[in-house]
Amino acid sequence: MPEIFFTPEQKVEIANYLAKMGVHSIDAGFPICSKEERKAVKAVAENSKGLIKPIITTLCRAKAEDIDASYNCLKSLSKIRGGVSIFLGSSPEHRKKLRKTKKEILEMTTYSIKYAQKYFDIISFSPEDASRTELDFLVELYNEAIKSGASNIGFTDTVGILTPNETKEKINYINKNTNGIEDVLFAIHFHNNLGLAVANSLAAIETGYVNIFQGTIGGIGEGSGNAPIEPVVVALNLKNYKKKTKIKTHMLQGAADLVERLSNLKFNPYTPIIGKNVFRTEAGIHQDGILKSPDTYEIFPPEYIGVKERKFIIGKHSGRNAIFTKLKELGYKINEEDRDKKEKIYNAIKDYCDTHGPISNSKLLKIVEQENE
Repeated sequence: MPEIFFTPEQKVEIANYLAKMGVHSIDAGFPICSKEERKAVKAVAENSKGLIKPIITTLCRAKAEDIDASYNCLKSLSKIRGGVSIFLGSSPEHRKKLRKTKKEILEMTTYSIKYAQKYFDIISFSPEDASRTELDFLVELYNEAIKSGASNIGFTDTVGILTPNETKEKINYINKNTNGIEDVLFAIHFHNNLGLAVANSLAAIETGYVNIFQGTIGGIGEGSGNAPIEPVVVALNLKNYKKKTKIKTHMLQGAADLVERLSNLKFNPYTPIIGKNVFRTEAGIHQDGILKSPDTYEIFPPEYIGVKERKFIIGKHSGRNAIFTKLKELGYKINEEDRDKKEKIYNAIKDYCDTHGPISNSKLLKIVEQENE
């Protein structure tokens, strides 16, 4: 993601949190790109901890030097805990960029996977821009990858162009036409250019063929970002999906807070699941409903994702129930019999909010004091 930078120490901190959260595997970086990146990946490999230690993988082009760099970072791990994710452009657009023919792409696929077998048992192969690759050529690539020794194959929507229906059609076609696909793991990787990364991920999972869902905290990533982990995990849990994850949902907010803190990135307050407005409200109708029964407006409680409390913002949209509940929380003793006094306080607070916006706790109490004089 542009302008996002993590030091090796920060990557270790994030990786350890993800391990405790139940993430199965972590792509720790792209070792060939810089010395500091290699240092970071090596640190993650040597320091990742959890009740169940995650698999640590690295990103590689289909080149020997990338695979060598990955091995040098991951050699402290056993063969079942370290691996490589090899990517190679396959669409007409990417073949043009690489100046390669279909035959050359197939040869590079075979060579890189066989080369990686010197070091790794976990070898993932993903055609970059698979969503725009001709289906017959995509199947040919997967056939070659499996025959060459890949343990995982991946489907990538690199430019986020698909819709859910298109996603299902492609995933079904691939799985019904690829030889030996039942002997490997099948992964999905969606980008969010059309805002459909979550919908497409869930559509792919609905086919029953997906073993690995790839995503990022908060959906951070190049361009419009990647599929965010949080809504996919929560949707799989709350809805009637056959596939589930072992992610501890009560740690999701903590993961987002950690990434925010270390990256100096602020997630949009409306971000699903982890946005700060998910459990903040000003609308009087919503506040009244939540006070009476939280499930009136909430599909899961705050603690489900690790949020400590709901927050009612008192503003011009707030109603009596929320305002007087807030005053009670602040220690103001309300005489329920004195309806005129309550109405006077209510109107004074609403008048203030009409011209000043949301009101602070101290100003709330000051208005109450003024109206009681």
